[in-house]
Formats: sequence, C-alpha cells, structure tokens
Amino acid sequence: YDGTCFLSLDKCLPQRDFLQVVSFPEVPHPGGALALEYDEEWLSILRACQSYLCLNRRGPQLPPAASMREQIEKERVWVRERAQGDAGWVKVPSNFEHTLPPHRPGSVVPGGARQQPPFHPSPQTEAFVAKLSLPMPHVRTVGGGG
Repeated sequence: YDGTCFLSLDKCLPQRDFLQVVSFPEVPHPGGALALEYDEEWLSILRACQSYLCLNRRGPQLPPAASMREQIEKERVWVRERAQGDAGWVKVPSNFEHTLPPHRPGSVVPGGARQQPPFHPSPQTEAFVAKLSLPMPHVRTVGGGG
C-alpha cells in the first residue's frame, strides 16, 4: 500500500464507532522525506500540567480553567524559545529501539500473568522528557516508593 493509514480507537460500546481506519494517499513532498513534528500546544500543555500528574488514587485538585490557560501560555513561550533557537527541536526523532522482548504467545510470564511487569526505562521517553526539562515521575514508584 502506498499511503498513510491512521487508526482511530474508541471504547467498544453500543451505538459507538469504536474502530475507524482512515487512509490518505501518498503526496509527493518537494523537499524530500517528510518528518513528524511535535505540536507546540501539546508540548505546552504537557509542561503546564506536569505538577498535576498523579500516580496515586487521589489526584491533586486542578486549578481554575483561566489559571490553567495562563500557565499553558507561559509554557508556550518556553516551547517557542527552544523551537526558534533550534529548527530541529520540534522534530520527532527517528530513535526507536526495542526496550523489551516481543510477546510470544504461549511463553511463560515470570510471576504469572496477573503480576505487574518490572519497570524498563525507555530511551525514547527519557529523551522526550529531557527535551522538555521534565522529570521521569514513574521512576519514583520503582521499589515501592511513592
């Protein structure tokens, strides 16, 4: 197939189109290969919401919408400064690498199928949060910390 396919998923519920495949024909690009880029607003939202990330059952109370919008705009300035200083900063890197072996049907799962697998760091995630100057909060939970 010579095109791009996007797969859209939703909850499998009555009266819902839970699976949709949209195909786009390939369009020649005059500058060579196309590259994916991060969305400026999404990066800003990630930075603005970092302090509200919760790994416990009870999350922190979110601020009023106006305050959140103000924080997102502040972070957008931060994102724009980096993007303007480095044209490649918003490009999604082609740095995929395997961090875990693939699932093999019928293989024995250490600890049984119901046990949470051990933490395995992802170089892609580490590079992404470093780009945004964000912490790796899930690392705190390794070893039972909170």
